[in-house]
Amino acid sequence: MVELNQLVQLIELDRAGTLSKAAASLHLTQPALSRSMQRLEEELGVALFVRTGNRLYLNENGRMAVHYAAQIIQKTCEMKHELYQQDLKRRTISVGACAPYPNRIVMQQVYSLYPDMKKSSEISSIRRLLEGLKDGTYQVIILNEEIADPELYVQYLFPEHLCFLLPLDHPLAGRKSLRFRDLDGETMLVFSRIGIWDEIHRIMMPHSRFILHESHEVVDEVGDKSSFPMFFTYENGDISRYAERRVAVPIEDEVATQHFYVAVKNEDRRRLEPLLKALRQL
Repeated sequence: MVELNQLVQLIELDRAGTLSKAAASLHLTQPALSRSMQRLEEELGVALFVRTGNRLYLNENGRMAVHYAAQIIQKTCEMKHELYQQDLKRRTISVGACAPYPNRIVMQQVYSLYPDMKKSSEISSIRRLLEGLKDGTYQVIILNEEIADPELYVQYLFPEHLCFLLPLDHPLAGRKSLRFRDLDGETMLVFSRIGIWDEIHRIMMPHSRFILHESHEVVDEVGDKSSFPMFFTYENGDISRYAERRVAVPIEDEVATQHFYVAVKNEDRRRLEPLLKALRQL
């Protein structure tokens, strides 16, 4: 049986040009490399070299063998890489989401149901989420629209409702509801990395300035000490913790309520059914 290391040695011998140089590169003695090439010839049933004294030269068979050896080694490397990637995907659940709250809820279920698997998640654009699901970057994605794609299984998740968190002395704090345009132009304190909500804020309030920070602790601390209006979703935590200093006012605009969907590839649906079932029961 031809061994891969013999093919590597054959290619190196062709590259180096001499037995001594190839042996040194391969960290072998010249007699050991010579014996290995003799065994390769025996396995293949043809002579690969012209031998002149202590020197080896590839003959026509040898040059053809080098050509095929390079292909075999390349295909072997590709096989190992593809097998590793496939095995890694089976042992990994990567979630991509267009908003942080549904991402957090889905990841809670992932950690509960798949304790022995590797896990990761990130917030990204709809376009990148769909691309990532198709190319294997993600096994699960969360969208704010129901995608019609024959390759995907899509199921409804839940809605999320946005409101303004206004200081108690804000002129609009007593309103039962508001629209984005009512505060357009004011400086808003917001979290960064909020996916589709960031785009909605900027489209609906084009004249506002947004002070961004990724830390919830920092935003809460600044919010305690400032009069900047803030955004909040009723589903994304205990809104009562703001009750002493801020009031939550619902936003009437249709885009202030987003409906989320979870999507997986059809080929992964059976493997991920425990997760999909748990999400259906939320």
